[in-house]
Amino acid sequence: MAKWIFLHMIKDEMFKLRYAQRTIESYVKWVSSFMHCHQAPK
Repeated sequence: MAKWIFLHMIKDEMFKLRYAQRTIESYVKWVSSFMHCHQAPK
């Protein structure tokens, strides 16, 4: 759940800074993949 809140915050901030929609989508996808691959072991 916290992951999605964090990604939404990034998306909102990039939108405020007037990044292109495609750039925002690509960046959020990259961050999501990075977080998935580098999560702490359970």
